[in-house]
This record gives sequence, C-alpha cells and structure tokens, in this order.
Amino acid sequence: MAAGGGGRRSSSGGGGFAFDWGSLLGGGGNGNGNGGGGDGHSSLHALHAIPLSKTLSHSETHLDRTVSLWSGIALIVGVSIGSGIFASPGPVYERAGSVGSAIAVWGAAGGLAIAGGLCYAELGTMMPASGGEHPYLLRAFGELPAFLFSWTGITATRPGSLAIITVICAEYVMRLVYFEHPASAVPPWQVKAVAATIIALLTLINVASSRASTAVQDVFTVLKLMSLAWMTVIGLVYLARDPPVAHNFDKPLFAGSSMYAGNYAIALFSALWAYDGWNNLNMVTGELKDPAKNLPRAIIGGPLIVMLCYIATNIAYFAVLPGPTVASSTTLGMDFGKQVFGHIGGIIIPLIVIGSTFGAANATLFTGSRVIHVSAQQGHAPRFLAEIHSTTHTPLNAIVVQSLLALVFVAMGNFASLVTFYSIIAWSFYLGAVMALLTLRVTHPYEERPFTVWLPLPLLFSLVTVCLITFSVWEAPREAAGAFAFLFAGVPVYWPATTGHLSIVWRSASWSVAWWWWQNNATCPRRRRGWTQRRLNSQPDD
Repeated sequence: MAAGGGGRRSSSGGGGFAFDWGSLLGGGGNGNGNGGGGDGHSSLHALHAIPLSKTLSHSETHLDRTVSLWSGIALIVGVSIGSGIFASPGPVYERAGSVGSAIAVWGAAGGLAIAGGLCYAELGTMMPASGGEHPYLLRAFGELPAFLFSWTGITATRPGSLAIITVICAEYVMRLVYFEHPASAVPPWQVKAVAATIIALLTLINVASSRASTAVQDVFTVLKLMSLAWMTVIGLVYLARDPPVAHNFDKPLFAGSSMYAGNYAIALFSALWAYDGWNNLNMVTGELKDPAKNLPRAIIGGPLIVMLCYIATNIAYFAVLPGPTVASSTTLGMDFGKQVFGHIGGIIIPLIVIGSTFGAANATLFTGSRVIHVSAQQGHAPRFLAEIHSTTHTPLNAIVVQSLLALVFVAMGNFASLVTFYSIIAWSFYLGAVMALLTLRVTHPYEERPFTVWLPLPLLFSLVTVCLITFSVWEAPREAAGAFAFLFAGVPVYWPATTGHLSIVWRSASWSVAWWWWQNNATCPRRRRGWTQRRLNSQPDD
C-alpha cells in the first residue's frame, strides 16, 4: 500500500491511524474530526478504518503557503538568536581556555549547524511537508520513531523550550521594574505571571494570523541583528583603542587552550544550544513558498548569518570585558552594557535581551504548533489538533495546547536541568533525521531530490552528534537518564494508542511526569535529604 493512502495501517507509514482520539477529547465524536458532540455510536475504544485525511477536508487540515524566503530566514535567525548569545559565551570560554579556542568553537558549532541544515534541506525538498523530523522518521523508519518524536515534542521539548525562553524574557522585564534592587528582590511569582502574560500575548498573535506571526518575527529579527551589529561596532572601537581595555588580545590567541577533548565537547554543546533553531524552517515547509528553491537558500543563509553574528559578538565581548569576567558572568550582556555606558547600559542591554527572547519565543510557538498539527494529521496525536480554524486559517487547537503545556512548565518553575534534558532529546532526533536521509538514499535511490547534500556531510554530522550525546551522558548522567526515560516512555503509549487501551496510555503519561518531577526535585541532594527526613519523621516510634 502506498504511503499515506488507504485506511488500514501499513508499514509504509502515513496511513490512517486506528485510534479514535476524538472520542476521548472531543466529547464523543461523530467521525468528522471536529470532536464535537457525539451521536451515541462512538466508544472510547472505537477503531476506524478511514484515514484521517478522509475524515477532515483539505482546507480543514492543510495550511496555506504564506512564508517567503526572507520570512524563512527570519524564522531561523529569530529562533536561534535568543538568550544563548548572552549566556553561552562564558561556559564556552571557560572550557576552551583561550580566546582563539573559544572563537573556534563558535565557528565549529556554526559549521555543524550549517551541515545539519544542508542535510535537512535535502529532506525538506524531497518531502516538502511541515512537521520537522516527523515525516522523515515516518518515511524511513516507520510509525514508532515518528510517534516518539511527536510524543516528546508535544509533551516536553517544545512547550519546555517556550517556557524557558519566556521566563528569561520575564526575568529581564522584572529586572527593569526592580532596577534599583538586587535580582533576589524580584518575587518569583511575578516573574511567572509576566512569563504567562507573554505566552498569552504570543498565543493571540499566532492564533490571529500566520502572516501576523511572521510579521512579528521579521520585525524582531531585524531589531536583533541591528542590536548585535551595534554591539560589534562598539567592540571593534574598544579593540582599536591604545592601550586596549580588556587585554584579551595582547597575548597569542591560543595561549592557555585546553588540551582535554572532553572540554571541547562540552564547550561545543554549550555553543550549539545558542545555535538551536537551525532546523526550525523544516517544521513549516508546508507553508513555505517554492520550497525546492527557498528551503536550501534559507536553511544555509540563516545559520550563516547567526554564525557571523555570534563570532562578531564574542569578539566584542573579549574586546570590552576581562577574560575572568567573561568566564564567570551569567549576565554577560548586562556587564557589557554597564562597562560601555555605565548606568544607562544596564537598561539598554536588558531591552535588547527582552526583544531577542520575545522574538525567539514567537518562533518557538509558531514552529512547535506545526509539529503538533502534523503529528495529529498522521494520527500520532489527538485528532482535533489537526484542525485549521476556518476564519484565521491557523492551527488554533495546536497553538493553544502548546501554550497551555508551556504554562504548566512555567508554573513548575524548575528549569535548571531542563536545558540538558531538552538538548539530549533534541539532538537524538537530529541524529535520527540524518540517519533517515542516509537510509532513504539506499531504500529510495531514484526518488526526485531537488537538492542533494554531499555525502560526507551527513556522515560527519552523525559522527559528531554521537560524540556530543555520549559526552553529555557522561557529564550529566542524571539528566540523561531522565531524558531517555521520558523518550522511551512513549513506547508503551504508542502500542495501546493503536488498540484503544486508554488506561495504559494515561498510566504511562503519569509515570513519565512523575519521573520528570523526581529527576528535578527528589534527586537534588538538599531536597532528597529533606524528603528522606520527612519520611523518617512520619514513621511511628518503636
């Protein structure tokens, strides 16, 4: 049976999925995909032989192509340039050990992002559909890997990433409100309230119109690029001063470089967190105009612009700030502003960070909702998430669900280990997508490929990614265990979803949430001691 056709499941993927999610979340369901009031003939365990593509019309489940080449580049640049460039340079420099090595790591990370982008360009032009890695995994490896991507994307990585970015944005907003007070004076509940407000505002923008969302992205991308260019010019002026201010360029650039390969692996991982977003255009390929031409151009041009901005901004940091300050600061942008402009710099730089993170959060919500939408189209998520609003022509349900899940992460408030948790899962699927490219080269050698990447690039990308994941597991075993446990918890969810055993599905989801909570709370030594003491205190005396 051809992929995507017919009503029964086949190994070629894409066909109708048997489980009636609409009867669970839509109040009965009458088979039209609207999830509305039932007709009394559906049950929680109903099986349908009709594929999803037959139950909803094309206009109800397919998005218009409204994303131009520039909007595609802006999407990549906007989601990549968020908070990373204001936080990652310190850990990179600390691990690399010298200015030259640190800048080389940023260049290598950019090169890896471009290599990955070229691989994704081949996949995206071969299969010009939205959904990111989902259609590639489905085509190459079948439904289970694609379902696991949907499972982690819907429940953890996308809403978690959105929550992290909006909280950082909210923290800078509150630092301006409490400008004359130390950071510790800001009440945490106010930060969470502002983050929730930002999510609500972005939800309204994305629900209103895809064009409105991309317009917001275009504006904030331009502002971000102008801000980083401005910081670069200031850095070059300081670099040309005699005598130099920071003295970082007085000695050989590579003097003091680390000789330990593990340090460079962790430094590269820190830099790649700042580049994360290079693959986001593939999540909305179905909305990109002329994807055969525009996807390769945008997916190369976007990371290249980001790499040049990051290298130039790092040079500016080293020209203005002493090396120890760069290595130890957690608010590098604010330190840069204060060093250059004094008191007023402490206001200007937070405004830049606010704009940067707001644009990144908008791009994250835009692309993440498309992942949910496509997953639902394939039957890997509740059916009502595949619907398109008849007036705004946006995936309203998918947007709202992602925002609600992000609000849950904001309320939980523990994001320290979520970054590593997110990165391990994300890079596992990046590796899976590139392995899908290599697999399809063998299984479908004659299929039309408007763009073909040079074979050594996906091989090199796969090797480097395996090393990154291995080192991250070695350096952070607890977070890695939580990430892989959450990932493979989708396996027991997948099989019952095809047969209708809902109680097992919800038990698996509950155990996944419980595991995540345990990794982020009970495994903390201080909290574990408190938990153990409470258990001891609750025991009756002999």
